[in-house]
Amino acid sequence: MRIWGGCATEAGAVKVINQDRILFCHRKSGGESVAVGLVSDGISRMNRGEWAAQAVRDRVYRWFCGNQKEKGEALAESLEAVFQEANAWVRRLREDGSRIRSGATLSACLLTEGICHCYQVGDSRIYHGHSGRWEMVTEDQTVLVEKGSGLKACLYNYVGKDERLYWEKTRCAVTTGDVFLFCSDGFYRTMRQEDLAWMFTSDKGLDPNAACRSMIKKALSRGERDNISLGFFRVEGGEPMNMEVEQSDETEF
Repeated sequence: MRIWGGCATEAGAVKVINQDRILFCHRKSGGESVAVGLVSDGISRMNRGEWAAQAVRDRVYRWFCGNQKEKGEALAESLEAVFQEANAWVRRLREDGSRIRSGATLSACLLTEGICHCYQVGDSRIYHGHSGRWEMVTEDQTVLVEKGSGLKACLYNYVGKDERLYWEKTRCAVTTGDVFLFCSDGFYRTMRQEDLAWMFTSDKGLDPNAACRSMIKKALSRGERDNISLGFFRVEGGEPMNMEVEQSDETEF
């Protein structure tokens, strides 16, 4: 099995600070390809939302680089422990008595032993593509509340909200040609399925990070004003790639 993918993130046309963090990395482990994709979107109404997103991203990356032996459910369980560690760190920011308020979404994909484990906290999203068609794997953890003269979707779950983090978890069986896309709300609000056809057909001659940046530019051209993040990976047949760990650039431009 081979993995091909990449990621990119952009502050956008309006916001000075990019509170999104994104990660995609993969490696050969015991004759098998293992991959993790993650997007974490800092909550903008908090004064340091990007700190929570950074805590999630950094801990997951260190875990992936340092965990070379576990596979399957054992690997998934150890990743879940990392999520709890990040949540505990964000909670301590409040408990220290400072004025720092931080929180973030978390949408993550872990591919191991032919299964993609998908985790959802908040309203970033994961999509599963198969045979050229897309299905949303995650469900937004939001509730509609009255604000002004209308309704607004507000998060009821995020990293840092409660002492113990909880998430929705979905397991997807993976076959050759499947694509998993993970993105923040700044991307999916303008996303059109026809824009993403290249993810099913492009060969590895195309730079996947550059392709993600091109998609972000398209979202900006359609008027998106929020931070925008997009990552994906495609599962291919053949022998695993000969590598230890390969991390896609977390590109801001």
